[in-house]
Amino acid sequence: MKEKNENLLYDHRHIKVTRLDKDLEISLESLDIERVSLLLRNYILHTSVHLSSDMDIKEKYFYLMSLYIAFIQKRGWYVHDVLFHHELYSGDGKELPSHKELLTIFEEISMKVLQHIEKEGHPQNKLVQQVMVLVEERIYEDISLKDVAENIYVNSSYLSRLFSKEKGMSFSQYVVERKMLMAKTMLQKGEKISNVSRQLAYKDVSYFTKVFRRYWGMTPRGMLTTLKSEKRRVGAHL
Repeated sequence: MKEKNENLLYDHRHIKVTRLDKDLEISLESLDIERVSLLLRNYILHTSVHLSSDMDIKEKYFYLMSLYIAFIQKRGWYVHDVLFHHELYSGDGKELPSHKELLTIFEEISMKVLQHIEKEGHPQNKLVQQVMVLVEERIYEDISLKDVAENIYVNSSYLSRLFSKEKGMSFSQYVVERKMLMAKTMLQKGEKISNVSRQLAYKDVSYFTKVFRRYWGMTPRGMLTTLKSEKRRVGAHL
């Protein structure tokens, strides 16, 4: 019997998915199983990507599996070695799990990934974890590497090299990435471009627009137009 979930929030799907990939990656790297479970629960049980329950489960399964496979391959591991004999859904008519069963599946997958991190690689450097937490806490500020280094009492040059080695990007690139993901979420919530720029500590709207376009491949206004078109399409099917 297929599960009927009446609490799915269709209009919120973009907001949830926008940050899920990065938040999930950070939580896995930090070995924060409680945070991983919370993210999975919010996405699977309290967010909708399709009006049909069956299609909603399918889409969530493939999207989440793509995130975990990307996470595994990014670290140079074989998917089979990490997930062992986990049976992928093939879309061949096999009975779909319920949303709750889907949550259980990905909690189990998460444990396998975390076990492999502990077995094959070292948990992410504690200093880098602190940096990532500070960036999230101060995302609305003009935060610099020097500020963060002073906050955790380490040399900024050393922290810069360590962060780049661990994350594969510079501290400034990481901050821009987090701010741009937040900017898109804020625009989706209906915030004005000038307000988004100001709240994310970009004093010059034109510079914010330049950074946004470089990251997303379109201006904030172009993003708003795209989001409005998507909303109209969704409304037409309700």
